[in-house]
Amino acid sequence: MTVKSISLLGSTGSIGKSTIKVTEELGIRVKAMACNSSMDIVDQVLRVRPDRVGVEDMEAGMRVKRALAGRTKTEIEIGPGAAIRACVRDDVDTVVNAAVGGSGLLPTIAALERGMDVRLANKETLVIGGAVVTATAKEHNAKIIAIDSEHAAVTQCLAGNEIGKVSKVVLTMSGGALRNMKLEELRDATPEKALEHPNWNMGKKITIDCATGMNKAFEMIEAMWLFDLPANKVDAILHPQSLVHAIVTYSDGNELAHLSLPDMRHAIQYSLTYPGRAANALPKLSLVGKRLEFEEIDVVRYKPLGIVKDVMWEMNTMPAVLNGANDELVKRFLNHEIKFTDIADITEEVLLRHKPSTPTLENVIDANIWAGHEAAKLAKLERKETVNG
Repeated sequence: MTVKSISLLGSTGSIGKSTIKVTEELGIRVKAMACNSSMDIVDQVLRVRPDRVGVEDMEAGMRVKRALAGRTKTEIEIGPGAAIRACVRDDVDTVVNAAVGGSGLLPTIAALERGMDVRLANKETLVIGGAVVTATAKEHNAKIIAIDSEHAAVTQCLAGNEIGKVSKVVLTMSGGALRNMKLEELRDATPEKALEHPNWNMGKKITIDCATGMNKAFEMIEAMWLFDLPANKVDAILHPQSLVHAIVTYSDGNELAHLSLPDMRHAIQYSLTYPGRAANALPKLSLVGKRLEFEEIDVVRYKPLGIVKDVMWEMNTMPAVLNGANDELVKRFLNHEIKFTDIADITEEVLLRHKPSTPTLENVIDANIWAGHEAAKLAKLERKETVNG
């Protein structure tokens, strides 16, 4: 049944913007929205007219207040915690979490603790705190429905079937912008080149994660928590066309695959109408003349897909470290401070330095922060050695 009203975290990102378009088509009211610091939220407020808006960055929040003064009756929350104060309220059906990075974790938990359903595009929520998040959802009888195209695909392939009969869930990956670059050239790949994704139009962080393979590593961890699957039942495969998004194999040998165009609006709409469907005017896939190719993933080219196998078996604070290190290193790569291959190499070193602990909320947050600091130290050392060498 289609939800009637939502709060939207990360409204100014690519998923957030697409979500607004989908809600307009479905007639869903966006009662609240939040972002970190983007001034794009000003135009969104004037367009959507939410009851409340939250801006986490204090300075940006003040600019938003000045820009909206006298132009709207929208209540404006600013400063740390503004996203939760604006979006986690009882007057909405569902929280859509399209935030980027670890900032999505606490709002998700806050919503679940109030018994609110969450439509989740923020994969870091489950990478950092999967054990805590899923336990909270169960305790408060709240649902988590995935928005990621791959997990939305798995959800649809599982419909009407028993999870216990699943032998394997395989997520597909496009390979990102550098999939055809020679291995010996990867180290010197520029941020500009890595951002040229051939299939998807996404934000910078996730586009770099697609190029390294980290995005798929995160999604494999996410799939374990979303569908209550052990590590040996989750895998990934290279599929350059991005038309098949997931394949579910059952114990009787039958396999179900989900196909759609690489347009996030399909997955967003399905999450908002789940378990039903609604007609739309979105472009539809025709397989006439299309090629569907699948290859094993080269873990030399996509090192995180090799690293994640060990992390998935651990399921303590190691996934939080994986996220924290990667988050810091992607920022530094985008700023031309480290080489492309340093992202995976330094992340692996940070994981080796970590002493795992029980994944309580406090521990995973601490591990995520520690990993960012440790990655920053190693990145500075790597940069110094590169310059001197």
